[in-house]
Amino acid sequence: MKELLLLLLMATVSFLVYDDHSKRTLLEQAHGQIQQLTSERDQLRQNPVNLNVAAPNTPRTWIPVNPTPPAWFQKQLDEGSSLEMSRRHRHQGEESTARP
Repeated sequence: MKELLLLLLMATVSFLVYDDHSKRTLLEQAHGQIQQLTSERDQLRQNPVNLNVAAPNTPRTWIPVNPTPPAWFQKQLDEGSSLEMSRRHRHQGEESTARP
């Protein structure tokens, strides 16, 4: 029984060492990528990219666009809403009774 517990303990320790070693290289790679991205961000903050290349001294203007609704939607609007065109369903042979 002692040998089995000792073997289990050694297997656990070796697994933890292997796991730590494999994660250490991944953590170093992630840390390097973070440093690279941080340095690129800092460079962009110091030297912003000028996207207005055609006329660098003119401010950009935004023109709002009013999109037209799709054709099927416009057709529904032109025909009227379904509530306006609704009516009471009647079975054959029923007489219509007007409600006040």
